Amino acid sequence: MRPKGVTLAGEGVPEVVVRDDAGETAFSVRPTGRLYLDAVGADGLRLAPGATLGGLPLDPARDPYPSDDVDLSGGRIGVDGVLFRDIDYEVELDFSGEEWTVTNAYLAYGGDAIPFSVSLGQYKPPVSLAEQTSSRFTSFAERPMFTDAFGFERRLGIGVDRNGGNYSLAAGVFRNNVNQEGLDDGLLVAGRATWAPVNNADADDLAPEDVRAVHLGASAFYRRTGEADAVYDFFGSNVTGPLPTVFGTRPFRGDSDVFVGLEAALVRGPFSLQAEVGVDFVRADSPVMGDGPSARADDPVFHGFYVEASYFVTRNAARNYQAGTGDFGRPLLADGASLANGGWGALEVASRIDYLDLKSGDLRGGEILTLGVGINWWTSRYSRVVVDYFRTEVSKAADVAFNQGLPEDNKIDTVLARFQIDF
Repeated sequence: MRPKGVTLAGEGVPEVVVRDDAGETAFSVRPTGRLYLDAVGADGLRLAPGATLGGLPLDPARDPYPSDDVDLSGGRIGVDGVLFRDIDYEVELDFSGEEWTVTNAYLAYGGDAIPFSVSLGQYKPPVSLAEQTSSRFTSFAERPMFTDAFGFERRLGIGVDRNGGNYSLAAGVFRNNVNQEGLDDGLLVAGRATWAPVNNADADDLAPEDVRAVHLGASAFYRRTGEADAVYDFFGSNVTGPLPTVFGTRPFRGDSDVFVGLEAALVRGPFSLQAEVGVDFVRADSPVMGDGPSARADDPVFHGFYVEASYFVTRNAARNYQAGTGDFGRPLLADGASLANGGWGALEVASRIDYLDLKSGDLRGGEILTLGVGINWWTSRYSRVVVDYFRTEVSKAADVAFNQGLPEDNKIDTVLARFQIDF
């Protein structure tokens, strides 16, 4: 027998909820988790025997193309809920790597005593639409390149936010990630503002084809390095998945950097469009590290942008824009669409143009253009099968040529298939 006032609720998994005499939630706990199983294959150019760059010999990469792998790229488990009516909490651990790490661990107070919410702990600083949208709900399995290249990551800090029916404001002050050594070093101050002049996603019983949203936003951060993270290494890593790195700068010491980004999105029934542009200004005057010709990092500037569109060809689903947080949430599926309800799910097609420039002064991280097309089969709101194809063209990536043993000009074809489930 359950105690008085305790109920089981929640969508997807059971949620234990304790209500007070007025029917308000006084305490709740809900398990959360996700699994991403990826199969990735890529084919790119190799170094010619005896290749040189600037008169210096190059060693071929240890893991040259073609390359493929099957990998658990995302595995998390956690809990979230409510404490003492006005405090939200979340604790989430990642077990997909060699060691367990903390992803989210925070408390957020949103009571009537103050006109805004206060969050304390480890979570995402308020930067970028693509970064704020969970990878569970992005149209592609991989986010655009600049989110990795410019070092967006969760950090330990304190922040405030306020939102209304069509806007959100958020700001915070952060130290380093709790999984990183030297928590007392480094500083990041970030802020983001969004406005949705059109938004009806919160309407009751809204059919997916009737969803409408227009999103505009801007974000920025100031990051100051400390002893634990004084070395910058701007790189987009590999194109996708656990494959050889094909672009990125050699490491260098910097004092600080400033990021500025603009964002926009449109949702009209089964169709969505989103775009962002970001620029990172680095304050640095230091020698470039690693193998290769001598060089200096002299206040480099890097930039990137993307434009992305998606369409549910089955016309029984829509992307779920959330004006209160300025991001996309769990997709909206029509009644009976999921396999569990006898439907065939929802089929979404997507395309993306993604550009990143990591060349500045003596730094030759590369100029990268990626064209992507993808298919998402949403078998339910909590599961999908993803197949993405990326064509990436890299030029002038001399830093990678020295450190990774690959050509500075490369063309890479990548296919990623993912099975995803979360709760």
